[in-house]
Amino acid sequence: HWPSLSSQKTRKKETMLLWALFMLVGANAFVTPPTNFLQQAPIRSSSPNRLLESKNENEVDISTRFNALLRDLQIENVPILGCDADNVFSVSAALWTTLSEMAESDEGEKICLLMENIPMDAVKAFVMELEVLKKQDRIMEQLPELKRVSANIMGKDDVFPAVILETATRTPDEKKDTLERQSKVEECSENKSKRALQRFVQRMFVDLGTNPIEGTQSLRFSKTVDMVTTLAIFWTCVCELNPESSSPLGSILLSLPCVAPSSRHDRFAAATEVLSHQLSLFECQSIFDVTYCHPCYERKVIEPSDATAYGHIPPPSYLRPILRSSDFKDEAERLSWDELNLLNYERRSPHTIIRMDRVTKRGKSVELDIGEGKIATVPGVDKYAKNMVTLANAGEVELKNALNEEINLMVPSKGFSQSSK
Repeated sequence: HWPSLSSQKTRKKETMLLWALFMLVGANAFVTPPTNFLQQAPIRSSSPNRLLESKNENEVDISTRFNALLRDLQIENVPILGCDADNVFSVSAALWTTLSEMAESDEGEKICLLMENIPMDAVKAFVMELEVLKKQDRIMEQLPELKRVSANIMGKDDVFPAVILETATRTPDEKKDTLERQSKVEECSENKSKRALQRFVQRMFVDLGTNPIEGTQSLRFSKTVDMVTTLAIFWTCVCELNPESSSPLGSILLSLPCVAPSSRHDRFAAATEVLSHQLSLFECQSIFDVTYCHPCYERKVIEPSDATAYGHIPPPSYLRPILRSSDFKDEAERLSWDELNLLNYERRSPHTIIRMDRVTKRGKSVELDIGEGKIATVPGVDKYAKNMVTLANAGEVELKNALNEEINLMVPSKGFSQSSK
């Protein structure tokens, strides 16, 4: 792991937030306003909150303090929303969706979510992860919009089943940064982006067979330039792929052409690091496979650069040892480093794409001697060995030209050169 008073809300805004949460988590975990929603009257003792039903004297004292804190929030006109989500996926989606709605405004906002059906350890893990994330200067430099959002468990001494979500008022520099990122959105066409994505998937994953898609797949698209909204969309997709859900989906292709454009590979790398940490927080590696793609994908500059990273191809230092452990031992000695590094083209797509698969397809894990006395356990070595040989045989000219054609489907007047690669 990584080492004011709120502005007055209108009833329309409150309704939009409730509706967004309802649409997000669905009928099995929908969001409802608690008793006396946004009224300054005391919350009744018949409230469904379990703490308020306590009989123990100590618990009654805790519930009294809990009531007092809720009344203080109501006096401040802070919306209090009840969230009935009952698993870590829907809770994460609800929290990030609410933060995304709040972050749309330049003004700071504050909301309280009551969490009654989820273990507080999960909520505390979310809060702590966000706190640690915001201390990572390397990440915040690329994703400054995350600095605005915060989450805290209600109460200092007692852990109440509620979380306070806040967004800070945008500074002039933050407003400028947001406008710069939004300036290219109008040029982005959903139809062109989807067409380019489908061409890439057919060429790379199907025709070349680098990462075949099994089962039912679905395509999601967003023009967002904001990482908070990206996290909300990402967790919504996780909810759809939840093995316990009734959805028949096997894969989701998430098209995000604006959040990390081709000129911002550094932002893409930081974004994928955050997404992977989010999944790892709840040990999702054994449930989902994630595949990250970008027009300028370059594994050697993605952290950690000398170890495996969830959702990414192995680092360059692993490639020859992978071939030596496979059926391609001759190619391990024959192929040059430039040819081995053509494996990057497996992830070079016309725009930022996140592929999510419900069933893991990593294949067997192998312990590799990567030199200097280091032993690493690497999953999916057979697949990566085959893909290295396939892409080396295709050659850089063919791979680069095909990628340029796909990018030109999005912006016909602007080709994309990878001559520096």
